[in-house]
Amino acid sequence: WESAGIDGWRRAMAVNARAPYLLTAALLPMLRRARGLVVNVSDHAAHEHWTTYPVHAASKAALESLTISGARALHADGVRMNAVSPGTIMPPTDWDSDRIQREADAGRLGTPDELIRTILALADDPARTGEVVVL
Repeated sequence: WESAGIDGWRRAMAVNARAPYLLTAALLPMLRRARGLVVNVSDHAAHEHWTTYPVHAASKAALESLTISGARALHADGVRMNAVSPGTIMPPTDWDSDRIQREADAGRLGTPDELIRTILALADDPARTGEVVVL
């Protein structure tokens, strides 16, 4: 719990919540004109509440909350916002090969193709907004 510290908290929130928020805000005029789609990439940490990576989990949960709130706020402007929450695609560096294999055997690892297919499906469905698609 203590290992991340305040610097870890700041980094995780900056990358996983603040940056997507600021990018969306900066692109809003264009998104409104194009009736665009924002797809944020979360991961299972937001749902599994990882005790070994609580700061990462909290930052992904924040991203998912921003996604849902943003979709509600921007819907009237024709802007859609969704998130995709795949299983671990890039395992943490402290996972050994046995842990990675156990996660794969349990079906908890995601693939880049799975992520891409889901994002394309969201892009093709103009009715979908405010969803977090858990893979």
